[in-house]
Amino acid sequence: MSFGQRTKTPTGDPTLKARTRSPRTRRGGYWFGLLTCLGVSAVTLALLPFISQFKLNGAALSTLVIFGGIALLNMIAVAAVIMLLVDFALRGLGWRRPWIYAVTCALTVLIFYLGLALVGGSTNPIFALYVAVWPAAVGGWVMGLYRR
Repeated sequence: MSFGQRTKTPTGDPTLKARTRSPRTRRGGYWFGLLTCLGVSAVTLALLPFISQFKLNGAALSTLVIFGGIALLNMIAVAAVIMLLVDFALRGLGWRRPWIYAVTCALTVLIFYLGLALVGGSTNPIFALYVAVWPAAVGGWVMGLYRR
């Protein structure tokens, strides 16, 4: 007999059964996913001037910060609505895998921004790919991880 280990599973005491469950809860998955999306978007937006497709062309740093902040707020608002709809749809279907959340969020954001670029022509699809689609995939994966 070893000290501190049970040889049988408890059957009568509900407090002992509750302690053996996994500590991970389903709460906060949406918010963790949205915060992850915000963080990845901010880091990607900060790294965009170093990517060859996005030259600064002599623009003032304050102008870039203002327009970058507005773009970030816009993409986070879109991501919040899309991630909420994806979360409702996938929970309704009973799909709980993180990769399904990631792929669904990324495809939905990609379709949204490509449609916006085709209709309005004002959104650069490569910019949306770096600042919106990639963070939506990461945020969707985090959301799905906490929804299992």
